[in-house]
Amino acid sequence: MKKFPLFLSAIVFVFAGCSLMIDDFKNMKAGTAYVVNHNFESIETEGLYDYENLYVKETLYGPTDSLTQAQAKEVEGFTAQPFEQSEIAIDGSTVININYKRNYVTLQIAPKGNADGKWSSDELYGENASTDNIIEYTLRYGTPFPVSSLSSSENYIGEPLPANTDEYAFVGWEPAFPQTVPAENTVYTAKYSRDFVSYTVNYYFENLNSEDSADYSNYTMDSAKSVTLKAESGKSTDAPLLSEEDTEGFTALPVENQTADVNSSEVLVINVYYKRNIITLTFDDGEADSWSAVKTVSGKYGTSLSADLIPSTDDISRPYYDLSGWDKEIPSTFLADDTFTMTYSKKYYTYTFNLAGGTINGSTSNVTVTGQWGSGVTKPSDPVKTDWNFKGWDSEVPSLFGKENLTFTAQWVSAESIDGLTFSGSEDISLNVSGSVVSVSVPDTSRSWTFTWYVNGARFAQGSSSSITLTGSGKYEVLVNAKAGNESYTRTAVVDIE
Repeated sequence: MKKFPLFLSAIVFVFAGCSLMIDDFKNMKAGTAYVVNHNFESIETEGLYDYENLYVKETLYGPTDSLTQAQAKEVEGFTAQPFEQSEIAIDGSTVININYKRNYVTLQIAPKGNADGKWSSDELYGENASTDNIIEYTLRYGTPFPVSSLSSSENYIGEPLPANTDEYAFVGWEPAFPQTVPAENTVYTAKYSRDFVSYTVNYYFENLNSEDSADYSNYTMDSAKSVTLKAESGKSTDAPLLSEEDTEGFTALPVENQTADVNSSEVLVINVYYKRNIITLTFDDGEADSWSAVKTVSGKYGTSLSADLIPSTDDISRPYYDLSGWDKEIPSTFLADDTFTMTYSKKYYTYTFNLAGGTINGSTSNVTVTGQWGSGVTKPSDPVKTDWNFKGWDSEVPSLFGKENLTFTAQWVSAESIDGLTFSGSEDISLNVSGSVVSVSVPDTSRSWTFTWYVNGARFAQGSSSSITLTGSGKYEVLVNAKAGNESYTRTAVVDIE
């Protein structure tokens, strides 16, 4: 079976899957769909199969409850691992995963070469040659190639030198080094030439305050990065680009290589120009939605980012929230594309407790508590006031802070003590105690009165009876509401029955 590269195989599988779906759609009554995922081993981690990104999905059909007929594919650089078929579920939920492991490939780097381009037994040895003149690697297919032809790279293998450097020049590797490990075992052999031209590669970087990236006069050469290379006469120079680490924030302009001519008297120089990248910073007002769109600021790499370029936050508002600032520190220079999002915190609200002449711990000052909305409220202790009883606050104090400032005022009723009876409220009616009987006196007995009695906060009785009888000893809080027509009076008392 013919092998296909991974990317081509993916295309073939996808189209094959579509074809199966189209063909079998006409005969869906004859089978139930199931999925076959072809999962390929991760480049970074051996033994890890990427089930979300690097896979090919295939849809097949078969009779319900019969075994699937999934088949592994032959893919260049990979070996399919054993898998099991499964019964086809009627609901179409059956999935078969076939994992493909990356093959191990042997790479041999052979610095020994022949000056005429023949690589056999010529006695020319590279400077970095090992004892047996072969540097060998065993690596997984598709992983990064282990060595580089660039002198600025950390894994640069170095240029092997022929025995007679005056007559021969190393001019490259045959075949050229790829970016990733190939699918087949490969030998890379040093190539030499008698007819060569030495040339210099200089690297220029755009000045910080340059206004025109196309004007080479706005570039400065970094002499420390210049290199001298050799090219076969009649062939093009090959000026290498610097590593990403050495050119962070810059992008190389197209390089104008030249044809090497051993007969030319001109000094051959290749200039490589790196322009500054345009850096874009994006500002997002986050959950406020005050802006109709994100705001962006751009500048050349390394230039100053002044405060006046940063979008104002004056027009950002979010109900019941305060601005907390951007989610990360904004740099003072343009260094890399980034996004900054406004963050928020819940607003604080204050509840004020007006003691209305009462005191807490001897102080008559109002008591305030503050918290973010949604957080718990801690009420102050009950205030006290001479000759008055505290009956609570003028409105119910919530257990959690709301989204507004509130004031609560203490409510007081006058207090008196007569023969063990402590009472308060309207003086138009009076409460009397005789043993365990509590009665109420009203100003006009000729009228029709309705009495509602409460004992310890619970309704005790309601009707025309102007008295109630308490059972058992103890302290009772009694409240009566007397109502006749539009007139209504309330009186409370604390009754202590022995």
